[in-house]
Amino acid sequence: MTIFLKQCEGNSSCITRDDKFDEISELVKENGFDVFAVTETWLNDRVSSDCLQIPGYNPIIRLDRHQRMGGGVAFFTTNSLVVKRRLDLKLVAVEFLWIEFRIKHLDILCGVCYRSPDNDSVSLDNFFKYFQLVLDKIRQLPKQYIIVMLGDFNAHYDVANPSLNMYEKQLPFGDRVTFENAHQD
Repeated sequence: MTIFLKQCEGNSSCITRDDKFDEISELVKENGFDVFAVTETWLNDRVSSDCLQIPGYNPIIRLDRHQRMGGGVAFFTTNSLVVKRRLDLKLVAVEFLWIEFRIKHLDILCGVCYRSPDNDSVSLDNFFKYFQLVLDKIRQLPKQYIIVMLGDFNAHYDVANPSLNMYEKQLPFGDRVTFENAHQD
């Protein structure tokens, strides 16, 4: 049996600026994404989720940054999915947002993350430690999940010369990681 999940991640650099939300909405609808993750939403308490509704999609699931301007992550999910936000996987120091859904017989945990490049409290080394904590939590759950991780880790990967990627050895998931969509610096 083949299961397809059409997913994508985009960096909005302020989802409410100019026509950014309209662009995202059109992109999501035209491509029929099941899951669309957004980083750097720049959302806060003053922005109602009601004005960020895409027809045919569940209400936005979002994690806003409260301490300072910028950041934030969110999910748009097709209304054909029954989606549950996983607050038990939240970490205070890192902008991780997790959702759970089921396709056919498969339980899927999908996370979106944003790690600011100038966040001194979450260095790249600490980021991978936090990531490992989340994966350890997931391993202790009673179900087995397929894990899909999206986002902007600001951990740039040199595709042309992988031996230069010092953090690659720190990745907590071994051979199952692919960098197909990685930025080339």
